[in-house]
Amino acid sequence: MSTRWGIDQLPHGKAVWCEVCPIDPDAVAAAEIDIDSLLASWDDADDAEPTYTVELGDVPTDLLISAKAHVDNLVREFTLASAGESSGHSATVPEDLARLIDTVVHRFAQARHAVKRQAIAAANRGESRTNLTVTLSLSAVEPGEEYLAALDIADNYARDARLLTLETPPQHRVFRQWYVTALVDQVRRAASGEPRQQPVSFEARLLEELGTVAAAQRASARAARLQAVTARLASAATEEDVAEVVVSAGVAVLAAYGGGLLLLRDDGTLAVPGTVGYPIGLVEQLRSEAADANLPAAVAIRTGEAVWLESRQARDEIFPGMADLEPSTMAVCAVPLRATGRVLGALRFSFDTAQLFDADERAFIAALAAQTAQALERTELYEAERVARAEAEDVAERLARLQQVTAALSGAADAREISDIVIEHAAESVGAELTSFSLLVDDETLEVVGSHGLGSDTTSRWRTFAVAAQLPASEAVRTNAPVVVQSRDEMEQRFPLLAGQAGTDRSLVCVPVSLGRRRLGVISLSFPSPHRFDETELRFLRA
Repeated sequence: MSTRWGIDQLPHGKAVWCEVCPIDPDAVAAAEIDIDSLLASWDDADDAEPTYTVELGDVPTDLLISAKAHVDNLVREFTLASAGESSGHSATVPEDLARLIDTVVHRFAQARHAVKRQAIAAANRGESRTNLTVTLSLSAVEPGEEYLAALDIADNYARDARLLTLETPPQHRVFRQWYVTALVDQVRRAASGEPRQQPVSFEARLLEELGTVAAAQRASARAARLQAVTARLASAATEEDVAEVVVSAGVAVLAAYGGGLLLLRDDGTLAVPGTVGYPIGLVEQLRSEAADANLPAAVAIRTGEAVWLESRQARDEIFPGMADLEPSTMAVCAVPLRATGRVLGALRFSFDTAQLFDADERAFIAALAAQTAQALERTELYEAERVARAEAEDVAERLARLQQVTAALSGAADAREISDIVIEHAAESVGAELTSFSLLVDDETLEVVGSHGLGSDTTSRWRTFAVAAQLPASEAVRTNAPVVVQSRDEMEQRFPLLAGQAGTDRSLVCVPVSLGRRRLGVISLSFPSPHRFDETELRFLRA
């Protein structure tokens, strides 16, 4: 209907214009234009799709302007990309990017432009906040959801540096999610006849997002700390190393005032390889804690279930003994350490304020306990390997010593030389401090033919003694088996003849010397008490 039209650049924008001239009836007739039909086609008031007005509330104007400027930059880049393909000045736009361009540029444009116009108008009036009101039809709902999804995909392109436009700032992303979601929800409610509901304010949405971000940051920090713990545990070779790593990490992340690692021993007692923050008195009480005690760690170990005490009231109701053990503690958690179908011990943390152990905290402590259990299993393997290696080295050393003894004995001329050789090598091989070698004079009498470290009074008193006497050496000869005595009490109970004698407060072993069924004598060795006599040591002495 216009005779001409155009676009003029202005200092602060642009003007789109057209010229419409008075209608020449002859020209209209010549063009065969039915004016009535043309005007009727514009009259869509009766046939138009119903629209619904949604009042979103007021939003900072600066945020609106900057958010819409960012989207405009994205639309401009997409428009240039499409125009470049059409003119042949740039490469063909990939199909998935073409769909993205169409969605961002054209879908949901009505609402986008409405928000932009209101923001610009508020800015021109100098208003710091803009009260947003948008009118939409139901058919605009689905494009709104597509528009949100398309912008998220566009951000992925931006992060991957496939666009010149930068990724959407977080506050802009929260804004568009808020206003599009609110529009879509309210229009659908209105179209279905449901009562109007005031949308959540933008500030409330921001606070909700802040809570989500804070929770994600806490989870991320705990995950990072757990990864650091895992890395440090890889080099932990002892229970003390494991305790130092995990207890320190748990106290730091949970903001506990103290924590400890308790382990169940084979004899049913509890060991404490490490604590953090606990006073020495409490540590000593933990070390004396029995596995059947009515205390958090012991219960967690016995039942295999975690104990969560969130208040002093809960502490006193379930574990009344803790009032004396930890009077300042208001909350406690104790988590069992499970490994290959058994409970190794428990991790224990104490708090001087009431606690609400939420799902994230419980998940972190459970993961920390799992890492601890795996590390403790590795330390068991390390220790078993170390012991096996030490035993192998010990066996090799003693075999070499036996070869030396054999070589030395081959040149011995009499019983005294034999005694000296046996005493020397036996003492050096097992670390005995007092040693004697007694030979059978006849079937009823033993005579000490050599000794090391024994006083003259002792050797003169026990120079000879009966095979039938109630003495350790005599019993070894009679039974042809080693006799082991661990303590003074055991010595005086089993061998009353030695009660009150010098040297009875030591550990003693008497090993018979025989050739086939022929009894020859006995070697006696005394060690500082207590001394653990293992099978490897006894086998060497018998050999």
